[in-house]
Amino acid sequence: IKAHLKPFFTCLAGEIGVMEIEHFKASRDKAGIAGTTLNTELKTISGILRFGVELGYLLAMPKVRRVRVSTKKPRTLSKEEIFKVLDAASPDRRPLLQLMVFTGLRKGEIAHLEWSDVDFDNRVLHVQPKSDWTPKGGDPRTIPLNNHALAALRQAESAKERRGERDTSQLVFPGRKGHLGDIRVCLNGACDRAGVPRVRIHALRHTFGSTM
Repeated sequence: IKAHLKPFFTCLAGEIGVMEIEHFKASRDKAGIAGTTLNTELKTISGILRFGVELGYLLAMPKVRRVRVSTKKPRTLSKEEIFKVLDAASPDRRPLLQLMVFTGLRKGEIAHLEWSDVDFDNRVLHVQPKSDWTPKGGDPRTIPLNNHALAALRQAESAKERRGERDTSQLVFPGRKGHLGDIRVCLNGACDRAGVPRVRIHALRHTFGSTM
């Protein structure tokens, strides 16, 4: 709401009509937003307007038409492709990609993963809110670590030890300026070098769900 709806709808909710909603849809489409994301935003608009009607602030709500979304199954990596891509990844970024594939972590979750979230003794990691970030859904969860995921974290731990005092970050995978910003770049590069068709970052999560 704060990031996308309020900046666009600079008016009262009662002044939002079909034309305003269609203009919003066009602006989001122009920005390259995925259909599923846009439909989530449209669902939010519907909820706000419906709430206004229930409270008696609005007489009626305009028709909010969702966009058509392809039901095409998202591409994932096969078991063979997983290790081709990991072997082709740069040494400093392989642990990151390996952990994503074998835990199903989202991009935001791995970018905000801190060493305090990792429990080597019990072979689990915790996805939990930070002062500047909240995981999707808001609820913390615990993820068991298999041998591949555990190995990835050990490699990241060794890399931190090699950096020594230069690395004061609490992040497991720190970027050059704080949080990571180059996951897509390193994933695309690994796919290209491995001769594997590129996949989206979120496809690593789908890969985890399909193969595990």
